[in-house]
Amino acid sequence: MGVFTSGKKVQFIAGGWQPAPLRHSGGHAPVGCTTGRCPSDWFIRAGLHPPENLHKAKIRSTPIFYCYLVIRFVLPTFHPYLWKQKLIFLLVLLLSGSYVAAQDAGIVQLYFEHKAGNEILELDRTYTNDFNESYTVSRFRYYISHITLMDTAGSRQFVPDDTYFLVKEGDDMSKTITLHLPPGNYNQLRFMVGVDSLKNVSGAQSGALDPLHGMFWTWKTGYIMAKLEGRSPASPLQHRMFEYHIGGFSGEHSVLQTVTLSLPHTLTVTAGATAGIRISADVNKWFSARHRLPIADHPACTTISTLAKQFSENYLAMFAIQKPEAE
Repeated sequence: MGVFTSGKKVQFIAGGWQPAPLRHSGGHAPVGCTTGRCPSDWFIRAGLHPPENLHKAKIRSTPIFYCYLVIRFVLPTFHPYLWKQKLIFLLVLLLSGSYVAAQDAGIVQLYFEHKAGNEILELDRTYTNDFNESYTVSRFRYYISHITLMDTAGSRQFVPDDTYFLVKEGDDMSKTITLHLPPGNYNQLRFMVGVDSLKNVSGAQSGALDPLHGMFWTWKTGYIMAKLEGRSPASPLQHRMFEYHIGGFSGEHSVLQTVTLSLPHTLTVTAGATAGIRISADVNKWFSARHRLPIADHPACTTISTLAKQFSENYLAMFAIQKPEAE
């Protein structure tokens, strides 16, 4: 079957889609396609003529390539009697490609564990920071994005840039992030704390970036990258509250921070298996990791400012890797 446009069969050549006689009659693959998986076969089964010399191309069976087929060759040729068949066929290809990719990948789970010094952090429990100020935490959350793992050969494996995670104390499910990565040996983890500038100016978002999570100011000032709230006898504010809403995505007051952590042992990822990395986040670092910011002097920070940047430089140091584990 060929593609019908105004009653004529067409094929794609250098100048575009042009009238041409049928080729590869009977569904046979062109010369050079001996594996039965030649990209030309995909065009033929969808009722399309393949581009010349497509069988010579080295194309992997990935969903990205199938999307390319749809956009480049199928959409411009839709016929009212054929579009359903073509879409169903291409949907099957997309799903099969995703299935193969998932089967070839290994699973890495990032487990975030919150602490206050050497103690496990629990909401509304009393802790003491490095300035001997006692405090309780009522809300602690932050965004994780742009996750990258480096393997021992020096290659980087990226999680898609449009993947964002909101980690929240009190929500154990949010503290586990599941990644799908190619098999290999990994020795470094990198991620951003916050939401990149593009998403801050991209209009209404959903999922972890939904403003209903209480982590968004306005379209001008953008997202709150990290939030810490609670009470302390050291605070001069009403009800002894302290409140840190750290935001700012551009210019000298950008609080976007990239965390780079070396794994103490090589993490081996194998297809179909699960491995884990435990990451601790020490709330005490908010006050004293790089800048001395006691609660008594700085009980609140809820605007884009130099102080907000200093808090972000402090909590950059709150993350540490615990011993990786295989499951």
